[in-house]
Amino acid sequence: MSKLTPVQQRLLEIMKWYHAYCVENHLTYYMIGGTMLGAVRHKGFIPWDDDIDVGMPRDDYERFISLMHEKPNEIYCVETYRDGRKDFTAPFAKLYDTTTTLIEVHRRLLRRGLFIDVFPLDGVESSEKWRSGYRRFRLYKNILSVLNARMHSEYSAKLNVLIALSVMIPFKDNLRRELQIRIDKFCSSARFDVNGKVANLVGSRKEREILPGCFFGKPILYTFEGLEFYGVERADEYLSALVGDYMQLPPENERRGHLTGGCDLNNGYKS
Repeated sequence: MSKLTPVQQRLLEIMKWYHAYCVENHLTYYMIGGTMLGAVRHKGFIPWDDDIDVGMPRDDYERFISLMHEKPNEIYCVETYRDGRKDFTAPFAKLYDTTTTLIEVHRRLLRRGLFIDVFPLDGVESSEKWRSGYRRFRLYKNILSVLNARMHSEYSAKLNVLIALSVMIPFKDNLRRELQIRIDKFCSSARFDVNGKVANLVGSRKEREILPGCFFGKPILYTFEGLEFYGVERADEYLSALVGDYMQLPPENERRGHLTGGCDLNNGYKS
């Protein structure tokens, strides 16, 4: 087990609770993305990482959200765009630790707690109707990204111009919510099936996240910082498709975390 940062240690506590909750309620989940990579390559966190990503088949994802709303937990809460708060801009769920405070720096600052991302895993169809819907979905997702972003020196000049121009769009909150609704409606239009193709459609890797369902398969336990959490059945194929040569470390200048704002691990954002 590696030496963890305070943020990683708290994330591990959230994940430990989430795993136990899913087991207790017979909910399927997988570690995905960088978390799955960390489990395979480092037996835990990627050393410079500061987030956890999990994916749940759509039916389990919806049930998880419903259960968390029906019987709220004293420490952990789940939030989606459906809760109606204008500052929540993601098209997926976040599981928050309410005893902490974290500022996410987007166009509008989001004051919540430390979190793990909970993504829905959905089906992919080969029909022309689905492909047509996917093209519209990509447009909606791109527009939502522009509406949520701040100008940044690492972005292209074209993207920064689009971000600057989007400030002048009227009724941005209404447009943002409509985009979230349309994105979610399309994503849930095809059923998750490990015998077909499945995807984390709202993930950041675009078409790379459209994969054979058998890569996910039956969740299996992986060691993660001395604990055990569920991950994809065929990790080598999954990670190779997602990131290529996944055992190769990235250049040092690319080894950075995702959190952009301040994090207070001692005071809750609801207090």
